[in-house]
Amino acid sequence: MKKHFYTHLIEIKPIEHVLNKGLSHKHEVDELIHIALNTIHHQVIEVILDELSDDKDKEIFLTLIETDDHDKIWVFLIEKITNIENKVAIAIKKFGTELELDICDFIEIKK
Repeated sequence: MKKHFYTHLIEIKPIEHVLNKGLSHKHEVDELIHIALNTIHHQVIEVILDELSDDKDKEIFLTLIETDDHDKIWVFLIEKITNIENKVAIAIKKFGTELELDICDFIEIKK
């Protein structure tokens, strides 16, 4: 898993556990986790861009993402967006919960 500035907010084990119960091939589990992490990444970026009102701030943020300097990214975001870490954590948690429910539904359908 590639480290991002928000990686410490991701709890992938519950999703992995549910996938392992429903899928028999490790490569399928790994591929779906990869897709989930990519989706989380896009959702986090979307949350942040929605919260940044100034186009210049959006540009600065996207430039910081390219540098992969996690500390600078958080410093910038904390300065610009109230409760940003909480907002990102909520978006990640919401996606994880929805994904777990979808996987459980799929596993039940498959049986």
